[in-house]
Amino acid sequence: MRVTHTHRGTCQACGRVQAITEWTNKHSGKTFGNIAKHGYTVNWGFFNGVCMGADSLPLELSKDTTERLIKELREITAPQADKLAVDLADEVVEPDWQKPVEDGVTRWGSKKYKQVSCPKSDLTPYEISRQLEIAIHQAENKARMARSHADFLAHLITKRHGQPLIPVGDSNTPVAQLLKAGTKVQMWGKKDGVLCEVVEIKTLRASGVGPFLNGHYIPHAILKRPTGTTFAYPVRLIRKASIVKDA
Repeated sequence: MRVTHTHRGTCQACGRVQAITEWTNKHSGKTFGNIAKHGYTVNWGFFNGVCMGADSLPLELSKDTTERLIKELREITAPQADKLAVDLADEVVEPDWQKPVEDGVTRWGSKKYKQVSCPKSDLTPYEISRQLEIAIHQAENKARMARSHADFLAHLITKRHGQPLIPVGDSNTPVAQLLKAGTKVQMWGKKDGVLCEVVEIKTLRASGVGPFLNGHYIPHAILKRPTGTTFAYPVRLIRKASIVKDA
């Protein structure tokens, strides 16, 4: 696949390494780079769709969005979630009470159900207690994750702000020659990929990658996730555009 960008940078909102879209100001002639559009799952309960850091300068060049988000997470999002958890526990507010109703049948003939809003009086004491417990837990978790993400972004400012952008791997060199211990690889897509590190290259028996490779002994990259866990991935299936430097 043709590489359409030359550098990657750190998103000011989600903290992930993303492609940089380059553009030139027609008046000054200067070239600038913004974080490409990307989205991600609702990990903390308050982001959805396209990331708010898309189309902004990467953290390496600016920290304005990151500092504004940290302030919002710590002073608005987390306190609001804390208050909601307390109000739920004190019965000042109520959760959205729900009950299951039939919604057709599955392909195997069994009944399907969906959750719909309902009055509290339609629920049993156990259902009320359980739904209240879940609502409190969700509010507490939202507050905890908001503070955790704020701390993560604050640490990322010290680590990435002012650093050079991350160049994409040399497109003229075979992937096998670019991969070595310490090489950074963004797995599972440019948009929402996870930045992994090559631990070593080993020849292993391939499995789960299709009939043309299964059973064959081929080079695999042993990759380490940010969490510290490792996994093996066939070298020939790693895209050249996913290799980054100096991450």
